[in-house]
Amino acid sequence: MDAATLVIALARMGAGIGESPLPALDQPVDWQAVLDLAAQHRVAPLVHQALSAAPRGTAPAPILAEFEARMWRGAAARMMCESVLGALLATAASQGIEVLVLKGAALANDLYPRPELRPYSDLDILCRPADFPRLAAALLDAGYRHEEPDDAAGLEPPLDTSRRRSFLDQSGDVLIELHLDVLGLGIPPRHRGDFWREARAIEAGPLRLRTLSPTHQLLHLAVHVHAHCYSRLIWLIDLDLLIRRHGEAIEWDRLMALARDEGVGVALRHVLATAHAILGTPIPTLPPPTAGERRMAICYRRLWPLTRVRRLERSEHHRLLRFQPGTGDPRDIVYALLLLGRRREKWRALRRHARRAG
Repeated sequence: MDAATLVIALARMGAGIGESPLPALDQPVDWQAVLDLAAQHRVAPLVHQALSAAPRGTAPAPILAEFEARMWRGAAARMMCESVLGALLATAASQGIEVLVLKGAALANDLYPRPELRPYSDLDILCRPADFPRLAAALLDAGYRHEEPDDAAGLEPPLDTSRRRSFLDQSGDVLIELHLDVLGLGIPPRHRGDFWREARAIEAGPLRLRTLSPTHQLLHLAVHVHAHCYSRLIWLIDLDLLIRRHGEAIEWDRLMALARDEGVGVALRHVLATAHAILGTPIPTLPPPTAGERRMAICYRRLWPLTRVRRLERSEHHRLLRFQPGTGDPRDIVYALLLLGRRREKWRALRRHARRAG
């Protein structure tokens, strides 16, 4: 069995996805390749979980020891991040600023059998653009600092709200990424208010934090995994576990309508199809695709083929999706115009940018 197939099977088992038994290892296994792939795709704790429950001698003792060491290092990083998160939430609350916690910290505590099975080493925080100057000032006053010491933008939010601003905690060990746009598509989301109004609270150890509703969380995760070209298996597992745990709370027809309205209907379909093919993710019947979506789906299957994802090949082409006219590079404009929706709004944004530049 090749290393990629085994990593996927073990990660599924470790996450509690389905009841799949350990695959028959009737051929020699390159365990170093398994370890390397699991680390690259951030699923080493899940693979360790599966191997710990496997018959003795399934994997060589040195490989098991390295998996265990990586799991504990990841657990230590998570605990440090949660400590910083608690202080950050307190700082935001002291200023009366509402924030939402995205990705790692929220997913580890909401979806996984144990938080340490979902490693993360930084914090992703969503704040409203209007609140950014006050939140950034409060963080700097509390001893946080810009990741880039010569950050010329200072406390001003970027004109392009899809561009995040990064800070380091007082120790310099934890990166904090402040997001002003939950989808990061280069134009403001049409349903920004809904993301905030429908946010929910979850418990994360001693912390109580707010994150996206299941429907909005699924859209956010789908856009994220697609924007990063399916380059980490852990992101597909996040999506799978969200559907298995909160599937009944996800408004599927509304989700598809929302994705179409935000210009990512085809992307959502492709992500769900990929998760189903790789992990067996349960997907309900979605509204039928439009003729345009069917045509674009052919393009998506060529650009992001399932065979590449199954081989766990890490290849990212961010310019295929991002819309950032401010860079001056036409590749940051043309691809997004062709591959994503809301083209009229993008043309208007281009004209506004041209007027500012002139």
